[in-house]
Amino acid sequence: MEYRILPLRREYAWAVPTQEALDTIKEFSPNGVVEIGAGTGYWASLLQQRGVNVIAYDKFPTHCSELNPYHWVGDRWMNAVPFTLVLSGGPDSCSGHTCAARSLLLCFPPKETDEGDNDDKEDGDDDDDDGIAQEGKEKNKNTKAPKVINTMGVDAVKSYQGECVIYVGEWKGQTSRMCVYGETSGALLQKELSDHFTLARVVKLPTWPFASDNLQVWRRRTSECNKKLM
Repeated sequence: MEYRILPLRREYAWAVPTQEALDTIKEFSPNGVVEIGAGTGYWASLLQQRGVNVIAYDKFPTHCSELNPYHWVGDRWMNAVPFTLVLSGGPDSCSGHTCAARSLLLCFPPKETDEGDNDDKEDGDDDDDDGIAQEGKEKNKNTKAPKVINTMGVDAVKSYQGECVIYVGEWKGQTSRMCVYGETSGALLQKELSDHFTLARVVKLPTWPFASDNLQVWRRRTSECNKKLM
């Protein structure tokens, strides 16, 4: 099934927008949105159609020649067609007072660690000895700490000086796979939001198979706002 779904996610977006989700973003973004990791700009384009001023950034905009690892199509030889203008930029693109008045949108930020990337067993019949050996490997694997591979999400939140972060993704304890923190973000981003922001709203989303993402609106605590403005 996944081989049919992946092309759609790469051509459009890794999370599925709804009317309620888009209306919620608009409600909490009176001064517009800055999106980091915008990919094809699909969510940004739908918000723009609703009158929301959106500045979208991605490290690898799909209109550029460099291959976007999340939005290539075909046999890894071209990127998906963008839905709106996506500028070249990373987490630091949302820093500064220019973006502080906007909401920060993170839609399906990359998973922070390699946890669960090699959990699937290879096909084949194992005899009893192989089973024992496999069990030992599983124990050793489980004791190995996951390697941090991508901190885009948490870096964006730390760079952002505004009051509202809109996170679309999975969350600890609410995932459908083996990864504790889900297939998006990770412990670092989720701790950053929990420590410095207050959850204001959760919007359920339709999900691709094997995904459990939703939309969360986080408002910066008043004391944290004062610190950022100093």
